[in-house]
Amino acid sequence: HKYKFDVKMTCSGCSGAITRVLDKAKTEGGVSSFEVDLGTQMVTVVGSMPYDDVLSRIKKTGKEVWSSFCLLIYITADNGYRSALARSFPEYTWFYVKYKG
Repeated sequence: HKYKFDVKMTCSGCSGAITRVLDKAKTEGGVSSFEVDLGTQMVTVVGSMPYDDVLSRIKKTGKEVWSSFCLLIYITADNGYRSALARSFPEYTWFYVKYKG
């Protein structure tokens, strides 16, 4: 899975807090890679950890998550693939599903 989060970060301390929780998740095996970009206030996470768990870890830093994106790609029995893009905001969740076969 690949997740992107728009996180309110105002300083290197903010981005450092997120880096620390994601480093721990990486050590535990749920995250394979991540990038914390203070300039764009975007956090990108790649790994097998469920979306809600990644979001929860980021929120535990006390940082406000404005929006998030989740791209799921999986193989079907007929060797096709399906992808689903979910974009969520604090107030709502929208799902856009696109199928290719």
